[in-house]
Amino acid sequence: MSTFRTYFSKDNVIISNKYVNTGLNPVTELFYGTNQKIYSRYIFDFNIDAVKERILDKRINSNIKHILKLTNTLLYDKSSLGVKSSDSREHASSFDLVLFKVPQSWDEGTGYDVKYNNTVIDINGKVYETSSNWFQRTDITNWDEPGIYSGITSTKYQELKTIHFDLGNENIELDITDIINNLIIVGTTNFNGLGLAFKRDYELLITDSLYSVGFFSKNTNTFFEPFIETVWNENILDDRNDFQLGKNNKLYLYTNIRKEPTNLDILPQSVIIKNYNDETVSILTGITHEAKGVYSVSLNLSLSGYTEAILTNFTDKWTGLNIQGVNVGDVEMSFTIRENNYFNLGSEVSEPDNFTFNFSGLKRGEKISKGEVRKIIILVKPMFGFNELVINDLTYRIYINQGREQIDIITNSKVNRTSNQNYFYLDTSWLIPQDYHLELSLESNGTIIKKDDITFTVLDVYTGNINYRI
Repeated sequence: MSTFRTYFSKDNVIISNKYVNTGLNPVTELFYGTNQKIYSRYIFDFNIDAVKERILDKRINSNIKHILKLTNTLLYDKSSLGVKSSDSREHASSFDLVLFKVPQSWDEGTGYDVKYNNTVIDINGKVYETSSNWFQRTDITNWDEPGIYSGITSTKYQELKTIHFDLGNENIELDITDIINNLIIVGTTNFNGLGLAFKRDYELLITDSLYSVGFFSKNTNTFFEPFIETVWNENILDDRNDFQLGKNNKLYLYTNIRKEPTNLDILPQSVIIKNYNDETVSILTGITHEAKGVYSVSLNLSLSGYTEAILTNFTDKWTGLNIQGVNVGDVEMSFTIRENNYFNLGSEVSEPDNFTFNFSGLKRGEKISKGEVRKIIILVKPMFGFNELVINDLTYRIYINQGREQIDIITNSKVNRTSNQNYFYLDTSWLIPQDYHLELSLESNGTIIKKDDITFTVLDVYTGNINYRI
């Protein structure tokens, strides 16, 4: 499973019937209640150009999911559940939030905090009535309807999803694949972001207290900045040097220009499989474009049909190859049917594999400038041997330490296996500058073996602008 994150470009909280906002607050607070029926709505926007670019050139392949993720401010403070905050606000529980589409463009706003006298102040105590707010989307332009929409019957109201909260300390992890794919694939225009609000029934309640739920905003000084996580299945498993009878094997073609992965103009026309007598065994056309400059085809040769073929070469000819307008002809490669170690039947019980490893492409403690893309090659050797191996079931995980917690940035993901190396790409363009840990593990014979972590640091790139966050 591969990962890419898109962080919010702007966000804001607008408050019912007020010309103020909390656009610069590190916490997004949604609330409702009191005898004034006061409530707030959270709006946010993001740029998906980086995701779209990666999909187009196949750095991100198919089977994509897009997950909206916001971290609850009570995540690590369960003792506050059911307890009033210092300003006598109640922590909301057993409620629904709705995700809605923002119908018009808007500015972020520079407000900071909310007080019970319904005044918004910044850290210096100055009142800011800036846009966007309940009435205005910019300082000179009003929303078509105050608060973006006036009710669920409004033509401006487009409810997309509903999120239920039980205790009120849950994070938001909402699948919005259909929404993002509509923007990327269908090419929807005039997108102005999304919003979160309490379901309309809650907004209209009269209560003794103000009920609220908080999430970290894009202005947080913590690692819990909200984002959209794009995940996809990318796992190259090349069987060219471990071709087994009686199973689906995958053969790969890698296309490069001066060692840089480069896509073909169109899919190869076919793959012609010939046996050791130069007889055509199969002509395959179900070719898959798996990643940038990577193509695969599946082949299954039966156990009964090739009993005498062990350790014998076959050839695979890839035809109809065109790259950057040039017909580069056909490419013929070979693979050898190995002595079967895929089906293990008998009286023996195997021991788990173990190994040692080194990295190429990343050093322990290395400092990397944000935006670098590294190809991390994992050099594997048996525990008490010297020959380098290309192995199966190798995974990696990237995480950070937050107090006593380990927070996954990339959950356990398969390491690619080609005919001659194990590798994965580390894209730092979406990593927040700080220290990271890389963990490598191997699952073998029902046992998970983990190796010592490698620590590296992502540094921010100086752009010529100094951006102070409050």
